[in-house]
Amino acid sequence: MAVTAICVAIAQTPAPQNPPQTTPTPPPEPPSLAVAWQVALNAAEEGQETPWLVPADARVIVAEPRAGLFAYHGADGRAAWTFKEPTTAPPVLAGENILFIGTNELRLLSQATGRQQFRVAFDGPATVAFSATDRIGVVVAGQMLAWDIQGESAWRAPLSGKAITNVVTSGPLLVVGTDEPALVAIDAATGSAAWKIALEATPSFLNATAERIYFGGSDGFLYAYLATGAPKHDWRFRLPRAIGQPIVVGDSVYFALLDNSIRAFGAKGGTQRFDQVVESRPLSGPLQLKDSIGVALTTGRVVELSPKDGKPIGPTSAMATGSLRLLRAAAAIDGTHLYTITIGRDLSRTLAAWARSSGAAR
Repeated sequence: MAVTAICVAIAQTPAPQNPPQTTPTPPPEPPSLAVAWQVALNAAEEGQETPWLVPADARVIVAEPRAGLFAYHGADGRAAWTFKEPTTAPPVLAGENILFIGTNELRLLSQATGRQQFRVAFDGPATVAFSATDRIGVVVAGQMLAWDIQGESAWRAPLSGKAITNVVTSGPLLVVGTDEPALVAIDAATGSAAWKIALEATPSFLNATAERIYFGGSDGFLYAYLATGAPKHDWRFRLPRAIGQPIVVGDSVYFALLDNSIRAFGAKGGTQRFDQVVESRPLSGPLQLKDSIGVALTTGRVVELSPKDGKPIGPTSAMATGSLRLLRAAAAIDGTHLYTITIGRDLSRTLAAWARSSGAAR
C-alpha cells in the first residue's frame, strides 16, 4: 500500500512589534515677563534727546525735553494727559504730584490730571529736581533751592562743588554727589549743612536708606557710606564699574555692572550674596519688581531674577523681532510692571509695559 506523505507548511506569523517609544517634547518654558501693552510714540528725529521715563502712582510719564510730558494709564496704556512745554531736567514725583522743570521755572502738576498746582521761578538752568516730605526743589547755579508744598520759598543752600548725581533722601537729610568729589548732606527742613565727606572718586547714581548711601565710583569701586552718627566710609569692593542706580531691597543692595552681571551684597557689611551674569549689557541699574529683580538689556529684552540667589525666573523676554535698542527702563512704584522705551532702526519708538506672564515659574 502506497503511503502518501502530506506535508503541511505552517506559515509562521511574525510576532507583533511594539512601536518605538518616543519621549514627548515638553513645551518651552514661558518667559516670566511678557508685554502687557505697548503704545507707539512719535518717531525720533535726528539728534533728538532721549526722553525720560517716570512711573507715577497710576500713570507712567514720558518726558520729552522739547515737547513736554505725556502721561499714560499704567494699567492699559491709554493716554491720560499731556503738558506741552519744554523741560530741562527729569521730572520727579512729589506725593500725588509731579515736579516739572522748565526754563528757569518749577511747576507742580497733578499726577492724575496734569493740572498745574503752582509755578515758581528761579535764575539759571536746573540740573536736577528733588522731593522730600514737605520740601520740593532744584539744584541750580551752585546751590540747592527749596520750596514748601504750597510753593513758598523755604531755603537756599550753597554747594561747594557742582552737583553731578541725583538727590536722595536719607532720613531727614538730602544727599547729593559733587564733582570735588564729595557727598554733601543738607537738612531737608532747614537747608543747613549737615555734613560733607570727601570721596576718592566721582560718584554716579546714588541710592540711600536712613542709615547708608550707596553708589558706584568712577574708579570701579562700589561704595557704601554711613549717613548717621559720624558719617564715614562703611564698605567698598573693586569690581567692573556700576551701571545706573543700585537698589536696596530688604537687607540687600543690588548693582548692575559693566561685565554684564547683577550682584547682590549685604546692605550692612557688604557680604556678596550672588553674582549672576545676564546675556547682554544692562541699560540701567536693577529694577525692583513686586517679588523679583528686573533687568532691562540694551537689546530691548528683559530678564527677571530671584532676589535671593539671582537665578533667572524663566527665559529672557523679547518684545518683538527686528532691530530694537533700549532707550529707557523703569519699574512701576507698586512693582507690578516694568516699563521700557525702545527705538527701531527706522527711528520708531515704543513705550511698553511688561508684567508677569501666566504660567511663568516663580
